[in-house]
Amino acid sequence: MRAPLVLLIVLGALGSAASPALGARTIKAQPSRYWAVTYLGGWHVRAHPEFPKAVHALGTPSHVKNPDIPGCEATWSRLGLRIQFESFGIAHGCEEGKAQSAVVKGHRGRVSWRTQRGLRVGDRFRKLERLYPNARRKPGARVIVYQGEPAIGDGSIVTAVLRHHKVAGFRLWLGGAGE
Repeated sequence: MRAPLVLLIVLGALGSAASPALGARTIKAQPSRYWAVTYLGGWHVRAHPEFPKAVHALGTPSHVKNPDIPGCEATWSRLGLRIQFESFGIAHGCEEGKAQSAVVKGHRGRVSWRTQRGLRVGDRFRKLERLYPNARRKPGARVIVYQGEPAIGDGSIVTAVLRHHKVAGFRLWLGGAGE
């Protein structure tokens, strides 16, 4: 009887240690079809870029900067995620803003997010090169997901920010409010 109990405890410990990696949300983009991030985990950013949809999908933000204007910034500390919501039309507050850009960083960003190919905050530059051999160079960064011939802008969709030969974070183009 004692052996199965020990086995259950060990398996439970392994499961809880592995769960952050297994539970990580994926940053998805399809540059051949769309010029911005399509999904952040289960949130379909392309179809529903509105602030209330982000809250529904990601939970209540830990902080909202400038909530009374459409150019607000929401932070989900537990996810290592910050999103800029904008409205280039008539809007009266953050509730009416749409996701324009985002940043993923820090330990919580590493635990919570990964790219479609498995790159995470904190990974070494060599892993980035292996997973994204065609990444475009930018000073202090590599654009790992981009649109080949963009009509507007440089086509950057997911950019890995580098520090000390490691991925320090990701800059994401969400484009929900337009250009």
